[in-house]
Amino acid sequence: MSVGYLTLYFHEDIRNISFTLEPLLFTIFTLVNLRGIATAERVEFLVAVTKVSVLLAVRTSIVGFIVLHPEF
Repeated sequence: MSVGYLTLYFHEDIRNISFTLEPLLFTIFTLVNLRGIATAERVEFLVAVTKVSVLLAVRTSIVGFIVLHPEF
């Protein structure tokens, strides 16, 4: 598991953040998986809903910007 994709959003060095974030994410996913398949399924569903919601929000923002500013 890696958090390297987060480097796009930070201008400074992210190595210190990733050293703490990667083990934390690994621990969280391990604990979820240890709780069982049903819990992992719920968490996976929530993550998928979050991803789709963000994509729809970005799409709506872009379409709204294009509609409000047709000169672009």
